[in-house]
Amino acid sequence: MPYQLGKTSTRGKDDVVGPFLATCELTPRRTCRLPPTLLSPGDARTFVEAELCPEHGRAAVNAVQLVASEMVTHAVVHGSQEIELALACRVGEIVVTVTDDQVLDSAPVDATDVLRLALVAKIGRATGVEPTPDGEVWWCTVPTGVAPVPRQIPRPD
Repeated sequence: MPYQLGKTSTRGKDDVVGPFLATCELTPRRTCRLPPTLLSPGDARTFVEAELCPEHGRAAVNAVQLVASEMVTHAVVHGSQEIELALACRVGEIVVTVTDDQVLDSAPVDATDVLRLALVAKIGRATGVEPTPDGEVWWCTVPTGVAPVPRQIPRPD
């Protein structure tokens, strides 16, 4: 396996993105670490194929693979040494996050970057970049085609 699976959890960046959508009961959040090589975008596609929610993500597998590989390519091209790819199923959407050690807005942008950013933005329902203490997190939500399930919010007593 060219990538290293990370810890499985049901909490993470996906709890910030789409706070009113229920988390999938079938598939917990999946993460993997990727090396900073030109093979990593292909490894990202392999990871998505193997780990994407089989219940809700199958119709969106190609879109999620494309988004994940473009996001990982961006991290590799801009010299990241640490890359983490994560997938979280929110029933109506898949949250794809790539965490790297690049400082937000520190990398020069060329025509290829503009196309990559536009492609991810066009495929995703929402996308954004947030700074972290050690770099940045680029996230994108990809619709699954499954009707979203509202999160059950407990009523105060």
